[in-house]
Amino acid sequence: MAIKEKITDYFDKYAQSLNGEKNSYLFSLRKKSIKNFQELGIPTLKNEEWKYTKLNFLNNIDFEISHSSIEGLPNNINISDYFIDNFEGDILVFINGFFEEKYSRIIENKGKIIISSLNDAKIKHSDTIEMYLTKYTDENSNPFTALNTALANDGAVLIIPSNFDSEVPIHLLNINLPLDFNLLTNTRNLVIFEKNATAQLIETSYSIGEMASFHNSVTEIYLKENSELHYNKFQNDSQKSYYIGSTQIHQEKNSRLFSTTISLGGKFIRNNLNSILDGEQSEAHFNGLYFIGNEDFIDNHTLVDHAKPYCDSKENYKGIIDDKATAVFNGKIMVRQKAQKTNAYQSNKNILLSEEATINTKPQLEIFADDVKCSHGATSGYLDKDAIFYFRSRGIDENTAQSYLLNSFSSDIIESVRNNALRDLIKTKVAKKLSMNDLYFCSILESNKI
Repeated sequence: MAIKEKITDYFDKYAQSLNGEKNSYLFSLRKKSIKNFQELGIPTLKNEEWKYTKLNFLNNIDFEISHSSIEGLPNNINISDYFIDNFEGDILVFINGFFEEKYSRIIENKGKIIISSLNDAKIKHSDTIEMYLTKYTDENSNPFTALNTALANDGAVLIIPSNFDSEVPIHLLNINLPLDFNLLTNTRNLVIFEKNATAQLIETSYSIGEMASFHNSVTEIYLKENSELHYNKFQNDSQKSYYIGSTQIHQEKNSRLFSTTISLGGKFIRNNLNSILDGEQSEAHFNGLYFIGNEDFIDNHTLVDHAKPYCDSKENYKGIIDDKATAVFNGKIMVRQKAQKTNAYQSNKNILLSEEATINTKPQLEIFADDVKCSHGATSGYLDKDAIFYFRSRGIDENTAQSYLLNSFSSDIIESVRNNALRDLIKTKVAKKLSMNDLYFCSILESNKI
């Protein structure tokens, strides 16, 4: 059975099992969303937003939809192995799409921050769920967002109260554990920052085992007046991992977003990152680094929507592509007619390490205001042979010279990660990809010198 028909059949059976819950607000959203998914279908290369993104795996792999939490872990799996070393903060663990309290760690937060699973929040905080869920997401145009709304069983709900500066970062750890079949999971996160709130949020996803897994994730973030979010996503998964993640951010007056996405591994990755600057003096910083090889595929789609005047955005994505891997970058900046005095900058730079590596990059500007400062640019090429010759003439072998140059290329993105523990983990993983001594390479990254 094709994936579209399988999902429709699953939803019909799911709806029949709800009984009295069919009258709930959440189910009305699900019903509307499954209809949207049916009408939109799986995108093809004829769709402009997916023209470089082949989704053949959806029909080539027979996925089963996750419908219940796992009863017990195999003896050879320890969830703490997927924690970030030396990380001091809250950890919310989701296994096969469901919150697992027994593996999670919630630090004392003075009773102010609301940290909850979606399953609990839809009962305890139903008014908040109804007010914010799907308020700004692209349910009508993105079939995977619609699919997530229809099928998501669980996720995280975080509410940071007004005037609260949280020194405790929050880590959302998603683990897919398909034991004897290929698994499709849908997680839905809702994050709300009240006025003057500040916090850090980290998302990671892992697949364990020999079977394939497809994680379809949606995160909605609301930044109210004068709030500040440091948001990091780290991806370093297996060759059995397929991931589509959509993050929709709505920013009000004077809000500040600092986002960094680091992608080092996974068979298929599609990251959609969208922010609406809907209040004066708000700012958004998008940073990204993708370093992939084998025959992996990654697609970063970003949108910064300047809806109000006097807002700033800065976007800096860099890619290192090796072997037969393929990368896509599509960055769009929209400046609406009322958004005068906008300042927007976008850059995408790529280094190809083999002749079979591929990059498709498409920076976009859509400007409907006349008093703005906007620029964008994209470059792609191979490592500078003259620079490598310079190193070799001083007794440094070619592989080490290449590592020095790649370090110089990527270090500013890595250093934009605010959390020390996560940044150290990223440095170690990048060092391993470059086949250098971990401690030596980390010291180079720290000094940012060549």
